[in-house]
Amino acid sequence: MQKLYNDVSQSLDLESQYTLMNEFVNMVLLGLDEPWSLEQRLGGRADPGESGSAEKSSRITPGTTYGDIVIEVRRSLLDLAQDGARLSVFVHSVLPDSLGYIEQLPGITPENRADLALVCFTVRRAEQATPNLRRIIACIRGHLDGQSEDDRGEGFYQTLAGLGDVLLMPQSKELFVHAVYYYHEALSHYWRQCEAGRPVSESRNEDGIVRVRNCVFNTIIIIMEMLQRRNSPVAAHGLESIARVGVMCQARILQEYSATDVNFASRLLGAARDDVRPVHLACTEAMARLHAAWPWLGLLDRPLLQVAAACAVMGKDRSDDSVPSRLFNATVSLLRARNEAKDGAGNREDAELLSAFVGEAAVRARGILAGLGLYAALSEGNGLADAFLGRSGLSCGVNFYAACSDLKLNESELAGLKELTASMSALAVVASTLPAGARNDIDRLRASLKEMNIPFDLPEGGRYDRDRAVESAKRALAALLNGFGSGATTTFDAADWREDVSSAARLAFVSAFGKEYVDRANRLLLTQVERIVSESADVEQAFLAAYKDFASERWGEPGNSPLVKVQALEINQLHWERVAGECVIKTPSLADAIRQGDPPDWWSTAG
Repeated sequence: MQKLYNDVSQSLDLESQYTLMNEFVNMVLLGLDEPWSLEQRLGGRADPGESGSAEKSSRITPGTTYGDIVIEVRRSLLDLAQDGARLSVFVHSVLPDSLGYIEQLPGITPENRADLALVCFTVRRAEQATPNLRRIIACIRGHLDGQSEDDRGEGFYQTLAGLGDVLLMPQSKELFVHAVYYYHEALSHYWRQCEAGRPVSESRNEDGIVRVRNCVFNTIIIIMEMLQRRNSPVAAHGLESIARVGVMCQARILQEYSATDVNFASRLLGAARDDVRPVHLACTEAMARLHAAWPWLGLLDRPLLQVAAACAVMGKDRSDDSVPSRLFNATVSLLRARNEAKDGAGNREDAELLSAFVGEAAVRARGILAGLGLYAALSEGNGLADAFLGRSGLSCGVNFYAACSDLKLNESELAGLKELTASMSALAVVASTLPAGARNDIDRLRASLKEMNIPFDLPEGGRYDRDRAVESAKRALAALLNGFGSGATTTFDAADWREDVSSAARLAFVSAFGKEYVDRANRLLLTQVERIVSESADVEQAFLAAYKDFASERWGEPGNSPLVKVQALEINQLHWERVAGECVIKTPSLADAIRQGDPPDWWSTAG
């Protein structure tokens, strides 16, 4: 929406810009105070909720500007955002009139019209992957071909990459390859821009560098998900150089890390505070998101990278609810490492370290990391639903109790678990009202508790108490740490829960795998991060080298793709070219394409 506002305001005089700014602030920051429809604001009477097909707007006057249309379409969409049925009627029956009108206005580009059509996806995400969704995105892409090369600026390629963002919204594997196609087109443009000596970092507000990062991130994350869905080893072969570009871009975007507290990460890594800088944390977080692209990651490096990313976001000067999910990811990495060690897949590791992964201490470490995720969710969560569902507390709890059920716990440890379970047992009362995925998690939780003979029922007169749950989690985790029997102990008495998490995580790693191995893994991580930081000033040259094999020589040629290079995906050049044909539908008029197609079916009509 910000891009749309910038595009509109540039074509207006100062007085009109001021009016538009006020409207924009009211819409985005204050919300709608007058839920008028487009026709009511512009003089018409149509109400898209009255019938299956809205009355055509007949009162858009010749003096109506592109800015007027943008404001009113946005207002109407926001008003209808919670009603999938009415929203679909509006997009199918009213939006085409607005697009048809601006198609006649001088100076309005296909990019402007595409941006207006995409507004409907900013007020409500596409929820269902349907052929109609893919068709309308392909029509928008085909309409962009009507814009001359000379008129294709930074915003044009932002719009192009935005098509990929829309196709990712339903999280459907059927649309993954098509989303990558649009990201690939945008990245190929940036590659040609660098080749012509126009660095993307000179774009206004570094929009170009942000888009390169996002396209790289999304592309590689899609590849990782596709590999996981195919039960293939999660290793995005040949993509390390591209992933490095994404992390370099992150190193250039440091506003959110400007006031980062590095203490948590340095405590985990066992490094001097001066050896860790905010830029290191920005890169660590980015590297964790692209973890499958790093061939140098060993069995211990993977979970350490995820926990280091959790410590990185803990240090931000703004709230970040991803700490529990990152700790959860670390437990998954530990579990995968145990399986690989058992199967002999980690043959490059020392025999002593491999044996540690299949021992009881590794199970205890996995439980502690999951418990720390639960503790973080309880500490930061605003109530039961937010802690367990909004902040991954339930997922962490499932892994925590599963690991505990595999251990031979003493009476002190069991007592701590029983106390924590009692403070969480309100989940048992609300289980039937939760989504299916959460209900399945609670069933798994019950199974683990049953193995340990711990009841999961709300005590008589009991209720959920966040403070009690936090204190119970501290005592349970302290007991588990003491169970290492190696002098590892903590009282969880820090004034800040983040200090507890970073200290306890290091204790768990060192106790399970040994200080020598943990410090070696930490040094490797810091070395790799520092290398990327030192190279980030030349991100354009790195991008030129990394994407050379993929960028098409001329606009309109699909070229190659990172997907084609990953043999485990079984996507060859022929498949890629077929997708390229499906992603572009020649569309002279967006208004006609929307009006003549089926009504939008990618939103739930349940509201």
